[in-house]
Amino acid sequence: MVAISDWRGGTRQQNLWDRIWFDGEELICDLVVVSDGKVGTKLDVKPRKGEDGADYTDNGLDPAAFTVSLGWLTLERASQAEAQLERLDPRAKGAVKQPRAITHPKPNEAGIERVVIDAVSFPKVIKGVRWRELYCTEFRPATPKQKGGTGKPKPGTVGYGDPDADAKSVADYYAAQQREILEDIEAGRVDPDEGGDAFAQTGIDQMNALQDLYDANGAPSSAESIDSNGL
Repeated sequence: MVAISDWRGGTRQQNLWDRIWFDGEELICDLVVVSDGKVGTKLDVKPRKGEDGADYTDNGLDPAAFTVSLGWLTLERASQAEAQLERLDPRAKGAVKQPRAITHPKPNEAGIERVVIDAVSFPKVIKGVRWRELYCTEFRPATPKQKGGTGKPKPGTVGYGDPDADAKSVADYYAAQQREILEDIEAGRVDPDEGGDAFAQTGIDQMNALQDLYDANGAPSSAESIDSNGL
């Protein structure tokens, strides 16, 4: 069960609705407003001509989209936040492949823990308050499918959330992400500390995915796939 944060006031330090974290770092700001959003699936509804009923097709997850508005009351506070906003810039190479952990009661209580930041707005001033918006999309990627074949599960394996995926394809997916992160660090395109955190998180995701696969069926093929990826 998701814990519900108290929204009824108190000091800013006590009220988590007035604060927000990305990747474990609290953003420097005086005001936080998270827009309304919704979680659900893409449902295709096709009425039948001449009938009272309709056909319904579940087209999978419809990632939630919402906006995080950050407000500053003073120039000093806004200046302190600039370095943080630069690190969240979606134009950086590989940013879309690097989801951000978000901590705020509104998305968290809806089950959203990671997002991709699609865009950052121009600064604007309204009634003496400086504002920037972060446009966020829920991050919950589909499991990569195995290459070729008939689209059926390989003998002795269970797909991680997808019957067409096997342990090796999941491991290869995260290993490719790790290689890209290392290339960015070596080329100086990302901060070493930030890139190191992303590399570590990808490794954790890889291990969790493979462990879930192995726990699901305990098949030797899953274990061999783990060994083949150097884990």
